[in-house]
Amino acid sequence: CKAAFEIIEGDAVQIRDTETTGFKIGMAITPGSGQSVDWPSFDNLQLDVAEDYGMFISPTGTGNVNRLRCINCWISSTVTGPGVAIFGGGSTSISNVEFIGGIISNNYASGIFVDSLTTEGLSITGGTINGNNQSAGFSSGVQISNVNTMKIHGSKIGDDVSSVIQFSGVGMAAVSAGAVTISDNN
Repeated sequence: CKAAFEIIEGDAVQIRDTETTGFKIGMAITPGSGQSVDWPSFDNLQLDVAEDYGMFISPTGTGNVNRLRCINCWISSTVTGPGVAIFGGGSTSISNVEFIGGIISNNYASGIFVDSLTTEGLSITGGTINGNNQSAGFSSGVQISNVNTMKIHGSKIGDDVSSVIQFSGVGMAAVSAGAVTISDNN
């Protein structure tokens, strides 16, 4: 996978005050069938200049990711993809993933990209998501293609002082009514 960190199974993994730069993926969370990643906590983790993804969450088979917390993390400057990518489907489960504070900025595509009907309880609270869409395409600060339940609250999602313009703050496609709550953002 060529990630700075890859977690495929485990409980209560904690990473604090750590910086990665120049990897294919900064953080990969990829449990497979019968595997679970529970309660991982990242505090002041800096995932900078990753080739594909700053953070990649993608269980396969019957894999699960539960109660992930990313507090005051810096996810920036991907070369070919979004800052954070969350993929899941079939029998996988992604629940209660939280991004609290932090900065997700200047990524090639969207800041956060979600395509997972098996994701519920995804939360983005506080922090800044700006300057994404370095590809000058149609990437948003947060792009949601599929999600079960998600909330975005109290965050700054917009453009910065650079010449990069995100296509939209939050872009949504194929999202069920009531699946996403957006409130008190700037």
